[in-house]
Amino acid sequence: MKTKISVLSLALIAMGGMFLTSCGGEDLSTPVIVLEGDDPFIVELGDTYTDPGFTATDDEDGDVSANVTIDDSDVDTEEIGEYTVEYSVTDEAGNVGTATRTVRVVMGKSDYLGVYQVHEVCDMDGDGVLGEADVDFEINDYTVTVTSGGDENELLFDNFGAYEVIVPVYFEGDLNELLVVDDYMVPGTTTYFNADGEITSGTTSAIEFDLNYSAQDGADIIPCEATFEKL
Repeated sequence: MKTKISVLSLALIAMGGMFLTSCGGEDLSTPVIVLEGDDPFIVELGDTYTDPGFTATDDEDGDVSANVTIDDSDVDTEEIGEYTVEYSVTDEAGNVGTATRTVRVVMGKSDYLGVYQVHEVCDMDGDGVLGEADVDFEINDYTVTVTSGGDENELLFDNFGAYEVIVPVYFEGDLNELLVVDDYMVPGTTTYFNADGEITSGTTSAIEFDLNYSAQDGADIIPCEATFEKL
């Protein structure tokens, strides 16, 4: 004779089997998107962004690459900056997989080349005050011509600081937006230049940057703050 306990046990086992069968058939896996190409991906200012590709797979549905949607509306190649491209794919069960790629629109070397109008303020008399109107050469306006140097990231500034000399300036940074001069001595002189600068407007229509520099000859150090605007 079957007991109440044995009947109850059989019922629980049957229910458990139904539960396991139900759970085992449910698709809970998320599709995976694998990005091809570089991340971050580099584009020079003014160039066209073309997605380097991707693949998407799902445990149940297999290759779902054709279902991936891409949102690259954030990318503006007309202005330097760091942007995000978003990828999304949904499998037949409604599970959503996502991925993101960083796109950096950077200053190209050719973007720097050209003639710049320069406005600068200096401290010629060493009193700690820049740009005094009654002190000679504390306020200066002049032009500088930027050409390509021999190294990949080297620029040549002709008439640097209105000293009528050519000084090599190097660009660096994630966006090629930083400008540096490190203890450059003008040949045939005892004058050294140091400088640090950064792009303030990097677009296809406007290149501008600030450059703080110092000219040193012996114990004399003249600090200046200059703004460059491409003509």
